[in-house]
Amino acid sequence: MTGRRAEPVNATTDGGEKRSQADETSDARSTSPTGWTTRRRVLRTGAVAGLIGLAGCTEDVGSELPPNTKWPVAELTPSLPIETRADRFDASVEAAAGADVSDVETFADVVTVRVPRLESVREDRDVLSVAYVTDVDRSEGIGNHVAALAGAYAALVDAGYDAYALGTTILESPDEPIGSTVVYTDWASAYNAGRYTTAEYRELVWTTIKSTRHPPTVEVEPDE
Repeated sequence: MTGRRAEPVNATTDGGEKRSQADETSDARSTSPTGWTTRRRVLRTGAVAGLIGLAGCTEDVGSELPPNTKWPVAELTPSLPIETRADRFDASVEAAAGADVSDVETFADVVTVRVPRLESVREDRDVLSVAYVTDVDRSEGIGNHVAALAGAYAALVDAGYDAYALGTTILESPDEPIGSTVVYTDWASAYNAGRYTTAEYRELVWTTIKSTRHPPTVEVEPDE
């Protein structure tokens, strides 16, 4: 049997050229600044898209959460080792709330000795309306007056008085209102029942104080 000599098979010229071109292209892509710039751009675009998506999710989650309306926050603030104005106001609330009040007339008696000059006390539909003239120095404010009114009204409510709110007009002169405040009966009842501390009750009343030239506006459905 005659043996046949195997001849080496040479790669074609075209195949070699194609492989060489592919290698050069690959090298060019891996070393070309333009190629890197394009890749960075793609990565940055993807990152920005991810952040936008995350922001959208965050916004959705935030919109599902109820607003923070839990107030007052007086009991959440740290106490100070000195007497503050708030402490004095709270003492005024408690002193007036502990007074002997059985009806609107005795309520007026308690208020009379705690404000500079009581102008009027009248029942206007379901609101007890009070007006008084202040003569305090503006640096002192009206805090003690409002505190005394809130305390006296709590005592009146505790005696069984049924109204929607106490509306107070603060006058600079008998014909010139300069401010107002409102004490809602629900707040006074909660204070009497121990659901509000003195500081919390006082804080709620403080949120209604307004500098105004008009009588107080009593909300139809006050927030608690």
